[in-house]
Amino acid sequence: MLLTKDFLISVYNLLERESYYRSDLVDLFGTPDGSKKGYIGSKDKPLCWDWGTTGFKKITQILHFLSGEIDSSFDQFYSSKIAHKENIIRTLKSDGIIDANPQMLYIFKYSSKRIPAFTAEIEEISWKTNEQGKWRIWLTYKPNKIFFIDPTAWKKFWDKLFTKGREDATKWYTNWSSSWSIPRPNLSDVEKMVHSGFSQDQFHIIPIKLLLDEIYEISNPSSNKPRIFLTKNVFKNDKRAKM
Repeated sequence: MLLTKDFLISVYNLLERESYYRSDLVDLFGTPDGSKKGYIGSKDKPLCWDWGTTGFKKITQILHFLSGEIDSSFDQFYSSKIAHKENIIRTLKSDGIIDANPQMLYIFKYSSKRIPAFTAEIEEISWKTNEQGKWRIWLTYKPNKIFFIDPTAWKKFWDKLFTKGREDATKWYTNWSSSWSIPRPNLSDVEKMVHSGFSQDQFHIIPIKLLLDEIYEISNPSSNKPRIFLTKNVFKNDKRAKM
């Protein structure tokens, strides 16, 4: 079983002005003039948004592998219990893949930059079709920490696992002991685990252990340069966060 304290499910959306997801800024943080309040600091009702599907099978396979399941059983598990199903979090917990509701790291994507914005508890994941009949991933989640990271530290962390936005099996293999507490598998198994057929996945798995090694230099007495800009708990009565 994989402990949810050991990883984050990261999801990113485009922040460019022409992007449909540009409205996320207002939905989450409100407008700069305060005329519209956002979710952060003003509500405690979970959000439920639809997302693309690219990379979802890959992260499920990574969770399945890291939980100690036999890799050869994954395709049957995915087709019978995950693909186009509802209540996926419940399935992952009841099948012993994860121990509790996982945490998500929401990342804005702007040009070549990645901007982590907040963490949230994922309460449910379900497949649903939209008005055009296209499958989408619906995540119900509740933000719990505003989480801005020094871009330099974030890039350094990201480059330890990814090459051009995709999981790099060789890098995962090299940094395995800094990422996971379970024994390192063969490189060929890591290659199968992180493989994806898409050039730009929306979903990724991030090992918390390796991330903390990069951003928490503040805990090192010899360092005077904290690498977190802001981490703040989200409460119902907090003042609205301005971006």
